[in-house]
Amino acid sequence: MNERHHKLERIIRIEYNLFERMFCDKSKRDRIIQHIANLLYYKIYFMYYNGMINESEKLFMINCNNAYYINHIDYIDKLY
Repeated sequence: MNERHHKLERIIRIEYNLFERMFCDKSKRDRIIQHIANLLYYKIYFMYYNGMINESEKLFMINCNNAYYINHIDYIDKLY
């Protein structure tokens, strides 16, 4: 992974790491994690349409977002 991809992946990781520090019940956590994933999709497309990232970087960030979303859903299921 090159430095640019690491920087783009870190954008996604930071948002999900902030989620881990939240304290709420499972039903709210599921809804919140879904909102975080949706907001990150909008952020990715905003960056793409404004020329901040190219097509391959957009796809890379979407894959990172999907991976972190699945990992955090599994994390929530293990907690409860």
